[in-house]
Amino acid sequence: MNIEAFTYYRDHFPYEACASYWKEHVWKRDEFVRHFSRDKIATMTVDEYVVGKGDDTTFCYGLWRGLKRLANISSAFPTAFGIYYNKKQQRYLVDRATWLDTDTAFEQMRTQILRLLDDGKKEDLASLADNPINSMVKGKILTTYYPERYLSICAMNHIDHYMKTFGLYNDSSKLLDAVYKRELLTDFKNNDPVMKDWSLDQYVYFMWGVFPKGPAK
Repeated sequence: MNIEAFTYYRDHFPYEACASYWKEHVWKRDEFVRHFSRDKIATMTVDEYVVGKGDDTTFCYGLWRGLKRLANISSAFPTAFGIYYNKKQQRYLVDRATWLDTDTAFEQMRTQILRLLDDGKKEDLASLADNPINSMVKGKILTTYYPERYLSICAMNHIDHYMKTFGLYNDSSKLLDAVYKRELLTDFKNNDPVMKDWSLDQYVYFMWGVFPKGPAK
């Protein structure tokens, strides 16, 4: 890591710009969580869940597009959510590598989302890593519902980019599940004399907006 550059940008963190950014976007996260409470998720229908029908109020659309500024997972294909609606074919499609039919896919995805929320609240990292939900979607759900606990970086190439920058990427850590890699990045913040007082939102703003910024496309 370039210690000189890191120290300079850390010590000249744009607090006002950061606060302005989150003020503009974080209310969407709060609104989403209020609407899709745990009780709501437990009873939501498949049409309240899927993307593809043109409804921008669904659970998956909110995570995928609506909250794009609060951890971008727009590069994920719709099958990452287990099931989606294909408007051209006018039918539900599922991730065939995992499920054989739409009913099973939706019921199991809903069950695993509820499990993820419960394990996230308990901070059961082993169970979080074991959860079969797509890694990017898993990360987005965790940071949406527990923004003060779980880092809002979901794409593995982004996670690895920041780990390499901060000297956390090695033969052992590169094999870890994304859940544990985000924990390493969080520990890096918490062990720094300045960044330990930052929120995770501030930390993420620093990484992708100040230093080292996102990986080259």
